[in-house]
Amino acid sequence: MPKAAPVFVSEQARIAKDLRPKKEQARLREADARRPSSHARGYNYKWRKYRLAFLRENPLCVDCQQLEIIEAATEVDHIIPHRGDDHLFWDPDNHQALCKSCHSRKTATEDSSFAKRGMR
Repeated sequence: MPKAAPVFVSEQARIAKDLRPKKEQARLREADARRPSSHARGYNYKWRKYRLAFLRENPLCVDCQQLEIIEAATEVDHIIPHRGDDHLFWDPDNHQALCKSCHSRKTATEDSSFAKRGMR
């Protein structure tokens, strides 16, 4: 019986897996463990119902539309991060429809620890 072809993993890919030092990896795991669940942060059944209704009314990604690209929205983004503020969390004027990639980009550039380090 023939053997499966070997899987090639470049040295660059191998190094990328271990870019973060062990202390940094441990710190991130601890921070994740301390973070409240999505349900505790307000993303419960009521939010899921609201999210579906919002996406039905706003089916296209607003960032992509500005670039004249038609892309389905899959995320409801808080324009101003709510940080636990119930008024900002539920304010429909603070919501926008984004595709996954635009939402990930926005979150990485505005909300991540990497972005916060750059603001100091």
